[in-house]
Amino acid sequence: MNFFLALTVKSLPIIIANVVPVFFAKLLPSLDMPVDFGFNFTDGQRIFGKNKTLRGVFSAIAFGTLAGYVLNLGISAGFMLSLGTMCGDLLTSFIKRRMKVKPGQRFQPYESEVFVLTAVLFAPALFSVTEVIAMMILSPAVYVLFNYLAYKTGLKNVPW
Repeated sequence: MNFFLALTVKSLPIIIANVVPVFFAKLLPSLDMPVDFGFNFTDGQRIFGKNKTLRGVFSAIAFGTLAGYVLNLGISAGFMLSLGTMCGDLLTSFIKRRMKVKPGQRFQPYESEVFVLTAVLFAPALFSVTEVIAMMILSPAVYVLFNYLAYKTGLKNVPW
């Protein structure tokens, strides 16, 4: 199988886990319980912010896991990749809050690299070093593209 095709297939649970919460925010707005339950960290800032919801995390993990199954990567691989993606997303939000970056405000290139790295750390046997390097190079462009498409279709209020 072509290198980039194989990499795309293995990366789809990561991409899906990162994209799905945007769709569910519009479909199920009543289920927007924040992951941090509204609590602040010791610096007085929210732990993750209002945009990180249980609905988003659970939908990301569910659909990322399903993608792993459908793509014959396995349920456990899909689960670990999507769980790693969400842990990276939450880690980025935590860092953004500490740096006083507002929820939804641009924080590139770090956002995509962090969730890609944490996803890989949760399922390291799936990827070669070459694939990880390729993902780190390509992920900012893929992240910007999907966010722009979500903006143009009305799923997001900002293009990043």
